[in-house]
Amino acid sequence: LSTPDGPAYMIYTSGSTGKPKGAVLHQAGLWSFIQVIIDMEDLTDSDRIALHRSFSFDAHVEDLFPVLTLGGSLHIIPSSIRLDLEGVRHFLIEHHITGGGYATVMGKLLLDTYDDLPMRFVTLGGERLTAVYSNHITIFNVYGPTECTVDTSFYRIEPGTRLENVPIGRPVANSYYFLTDQAGRLVPRGAVGELCFAGIQVGRGYWHQPELTAEKFCDCPFVHQPSSISPLKMYRTGDLCRWSDDGQMEYIGRMDNQVKIRGYRIELGEVESCASRFEGIRQAVAVIKELSGSNTLCLYYTAEEPDKTIDADELRRFMAHTLADYMVPATYTQWDAMPLTPNGKIDRQRLPAVDDSLLHADYVAPESELEKLIVSGFEKVLHQEKISVNDDFVRLGGDSLNALKLVFSLGEQGITVADVLSLRTPAAIARHAKGVSVNLDKYSIESGCPLNNSQMFIYNDIVKFNKYDSYLIPFVIPIDKSYTDDQIRNALDVMFTAHPVLTMHVALRDGVPYMEKGDKPAVMKGSLNPLKILSMLTSGFDLYSSLSRHVIVRALGRCYLVSVIHHLNFDAVSTNVFCRPFL
Repeated sequence: LSTPDGPAYMIYTSGSTGKPKGAVLHQAGLWSFIQVIIDMEDLTDSDRIALHRSFSFDAHVEDLFPVLTLGGSLHIIPSSIRLDLEGVRHFLIEHHITGGGYATVMGKLLLDTYDDLPMRFVTLGGERLTAVYSNHITIFNVYGPTECTVDTSFYRIEPGTRLENVPIGRPVANSYYFLTDQAGRLVPRGAVGELCFAGIQVGRGYWHQPELTAEKFCDCPFVHQPSSISPLKMYRTGDLCRWSDDGQMEYIGRMDNQVKIRGYRIELGEVESCASRFEGIRQAVAVIKELSGSNTLCLYYTAEEPDKTIDADELRRFMAHTLADYMVPATYTQWDAMPLTPNGKIDRQRLPAVDDSLLHADYVAPESELEKLIVSGFEKVLHQEKISVNDDFVRLGGDSLNALKLVFSLGEQGITVADVLSLRTPAAIARHAKGVSVNLDKYSIESGCPLNNSQMFIYNDIVKFNKYDSYLIPFVIPIDKSYTDDQIRNALDVMFTAHPVLTMHVALRDGVPYMEKGDKPAVMKGSLNPLKILSMLTSGFDLYSSLSRHVIVRALGRCYLVSVIHHLNFDAVSTNVFCRPFL
């Protein structure tokens, strides 16, 4: 019915029983959301919005209705070029696009790759946003569950602003955010709790699933309405978040078995339900494991007949035929019996680790220069080592977005995303390639180099878990007070010249972190203020500029050099080398 409380649309989202559930959204919530986007993006009838996201993904509503409501124009990006970076760029320029939304990974690739995009703004959503930058485009980091009409909060990043671990912001107009503990009580600022959203955008529930609707949708106990007005509805998102000191909401992760893969929200039960329908399988458990430095969807299963071996390749084909590609597990492990908790439930924490070798074919080294280039690209994009020319890109965890990164990094080789996803192995891709072989890049201090394994572990730990104030190496060197500040600065200048690694910082190339040479760190003059010195020694680095700080302190007739250097380019041995000339 065309009433404010009537249904506007229904869109399906993943279900824990293996059956997707239809979230019903209503007219008043949709209209409120349209106004939110118009105000957030400052839309007018002259705007030209590109629609990149799939119609099966609720985020398309953000691009579809607001601009058309104002009389602006909507430009649907053809499916044939949606994964072609250069094709999307040409489309945006040719159609004079002023804005639009993208899945986080795709949007970051565009922003990281091109500085001539014509848009005034870009919205990114679907996954946690980190390390984003544009010198001329306003970026909106948006967040929201399907059940609450697309976006429930946003964080605005002005052009020229570089941020890491971007918050999801504050709730949109006509709504509230609450964080609760397991008992449903509010938690204090800084504490982690389940994010609950209340407001007009909360949907009406799940189609023909009253029990689940009652579990996830409820009257909000924290906002009291007059008796003449219906209680405000609240939705329990299942996401763990916390309020920052400046009043922004920070996303932590999922509190249940639901996960996100490349921006698509799924529940592992849906994957397990599919596997359980394969002939001969008794039990199936899907989990996320970290393999070769990246999160990988892994399947464990048992057979109905103890002595029967399930054909893993047949099972993979069955699941690929049934599920979307991002939901198909990368590894398949058969066990005699699942580990159980004392109360008889499957103990996921005790599932054995998956051997990385299960992902790989027998090692065969690349021979031609083109094979070497493709193998090197595989290793960079998939963050793995010693990849064989016969290794399968998809089985190693590669997907369409990884393939997009790979194709872009390979340059003009005549290789397409379709080639990577269909041919899959470096050997087959090299045979098919139309381009001319090229030499591998040779890395140096001047040209920059990819992070090594130890550095990559540190980098991932910092970025994933917001540990920017970790991995710091502080030290204080007493210096003869007869030396002037200029003499001390000159000595440091010689040190930085002799050891240029001390000037290096992280830079992203096609989404891959490299160490690049930067300017020599500044050497400041400070006072003997314990709080300021403590702050200087313990404050984190943003990783993408200088990774060291140095201050000359003179007090009480003495002189000290107070320094802190990041562990990405410094260690205990380095400390001895650095300090020795001053002692």
